[in-house]
Amino acid sequence: MGLVGQPGTRRRAALATLAAVLVLLLVGDVAPRVVLYLMYDLEVGVSRSVRSVDPDARVVDAEELADSAEAPGELARTVELAVDRTVDYTAARTDPDDAETEGDGALADARSEVTADGELLARVHDRAVLERDSTFPSAYPTSRVGVEIPAAGVDQETGDFVREGLTHDFPVEAEKRSYQYFDPWLMETTYLDYRGKAPADPAEESMLTHVYGQRVAGHRLTDTLAALGEDRAEAAGQLAVRGPARRFYDAGQLGERGLAPDAEVTLEPYYAVDREVKVEPQSGRIVDVAERVRVYLAAAEDPAEYADATVAGADPEGSGEAVRAPGGPRAVEQIGGSATRTVDARTLLAAETHWDDDSRAAARDEARRTIDTRRALAALAWVCRVLTLVVVGLGVAAFIRRGRAADPARR
Repeated sequence: MGLVGQPGTRRRAALATLAAVLVLLLVGDVAPRVVLYLMYDLEVGVSRSVRSVDPDARVVDAEELADSAEAPGELARTVELAVDRTVDYTAARTDPDDAETEGDGALADARSEVTADGELLARVHDRAVLERDSTFPSAYPTSRVGVEIPAAGVDQETGDFVREGLTHDFPVEAEKRSYQYFDPWLMETTYLDYRGKAPADPAEESMLTHVYGQRVAGHRLTDTLAALGEDRAEAAGQLAVRGPARRFYDAGQLGERGLAPDAEVTLEPYYAVDREVKVEPQSGRIVDVAERVRVYLAAAEDPAEYADATVAGADPEGSGEAVRAPGGPRAVEQIGGSATRTVDARTLLAAETHWDDDSRAAARDEARRTIDTRRALAALAWVCRVLTLVVVGLGVAAFIRRGRAADPARR
């Protein structure tokens, strides 16, 4: 061994040992800490695309709805519903007025298109500056949302506003807790609750994820347009559907509401969603999203409904589940993959979307790179700790040996 075989003084042996220990400390402790610290920051200069699909969605055509006297649910056709989203990440200031915050934020510029058999239903442009070290939105007015619904003549965009809640990314080392979540179709923050663990995909059961979910009862889409900046009365007029009560309600529902079959009623669209999000916790990468979405017509005095058409607040089977929603706990993997869609007389859209294979595979690959890097750094740190012990032992042996060599009486 070079460390003990070279002649020299005890001081040289001690200095050589100290230098080796310092090098191993830098390589095995300081360097991994720096790399891990940089991994915590949200990456910029990248673009991510995902596609959510339901090949058996049920959708009502807006023109048919306006021209027909039938119940909307009777007009529903089966289509392939697709949601294509691309998010571009660029460096940004967390505070637009403070140049010192340049690079502390990441502008997440997301553009989504909802299509039915290739026909455009809606566009959403969602921009938000995120704190790179936490993925949460900036505390300053740096968010902006635009929504376009051609069939309803809607094309509206907010000004800059302060938002709360995650949308596209989770923090590194995601925790087993509830997170605030921002949904552009609600224009407000709800909670995603931790529900348990599940494999990232049937194709990769070795990668365990945290599963977060929520149930959001019917939300008036007029309120969404008003939050976007449109006049509430105009929004209600754009979205309202009118007709005799019998067109929308069955006999039992008419009796519950005290309506005559021929009574003229005005209904508006409501949006309800059951959502489950799988997150690889070490990387914070979302690897899959399953959503059951229902858009249905209702009057303001009607009880709110969930995406499966159950009434919010009701608990007919004594399960205790419905009264806890939105955000109430549900079984992992409960939604997605169902062969049926909830369609009744007032349904305009019923879909169960799921990230497609390519989107899930790309997300898993990205998460796996983070996992592999962390494992490699952990292995490097372990090897360096072992080598440090070896070097210290050799150094002590050399120190003693050279001390004896320098003192003939101790030979």
